[in-house]
Amino acid sequence: MADETCQSLDDTIARAAEQWPSSPHYVLEDQISRSFIAGYNRIRTGGEELLADTVVIFPMLKFDTWYVLAGLDGCFVFWTELAPDLMQKLMDNGPRGPVDPRDEEF
Repeated sequence: MADETCQSLDDTIARAAEQWPSSPHYVLEDQISRSFIAGYNRIRTGGEELLADTVVIFPMLKFDTWYVLAGLDGCFVFWTELAPDLMQKLMDNGPRGPVDPRDEEF
C-alpha cells in the first residue's frame, strides 16, 4: 500500500511531460544526480537539505530555462527552475567544493 503522503514521482513526471510536450526530459545518471544534489545543497538558502535518489530535467530550450524534478523512493520531493549554466555548475562542482552562492538565489 502506498504512503498517503507520497506523491508519485512517475505521475508528476508524466504530468510535466503533458504540460511541456515540446520539451524532452532526461533522468540523470546516478553520479550526475549525486553531483547536482551535493552542489544544490551547498548553495541553497534556507529550507531543508535536498534528499533524493532520482533527478529529472526538462530543458526548456526556447526559454533558456531548465526545470528540475527530484524524487526519493518513488515519491516526488522537489522541483526548481534553473538557468542551464547554473545547472552545469552545480553538477560540475557538487562533490568537489563550494559553489559561489552569489551565482543564483533560490
